[in-house]
Amino acid sequence: MITFCVTRQAVAKYLAVPNRAGLVESRRSGREVRYSVRPEHIDIAVRAMAKVAARLGRSARATASTKNRRYFAVERGDDARRSPKAR
Repeated sequence: MITFCVTRQAVAKYLAVPNRAGLVESRRSGREVRYSVRPEHIDIAVRAMAKVAARLGRSARATASTKNRRYFAVERGDDARRSPKAR
């Protein structure tokens, strides 16, 4: 058995969200609540987070690329960022 220096209240607080999300399951054993991981749900959550991370990565790269194009256009003195009246 593994022992931690954490109160039961702290464990209950931190496991409440994963418990509601179905990532862990809880069962009572006397006055204690025992938690166990639900691997099939963890796999689903990991795949979903990977998809979100991939989308955010593409979005961040696109944003950085746009900012770089604007910066270099100003550095080169391109007219692309100037209004038609200023040309």
